[in-house]
Amino acid sequence: MLVPSQNGPGPHSHANFYEFFYIVDGEVEVHSEAGAYTAKRGSFVVVPEGGIKHYFKNVGDQVA
Repeated sequence: MLVPSQNGPGPHSHANFYEFFYIVDGEVEVHSEAGAYTAKRGSFVVVPEGGIKHYFKNVGDQVA
């Protein structure tokens, strides 16, 4: 998925599946009930199943 600068989906959850992100380039802020994390190039992020509310945003000035 390509995320435009300063953009990303609103808060959401997935009751029955995991969501995975691999950051190819740029920086993405990932927010969840567990806190916030800035994922940089080369990071792998896992959001577990079970309905944890989360969202992410490209915080860079280029597509991430």
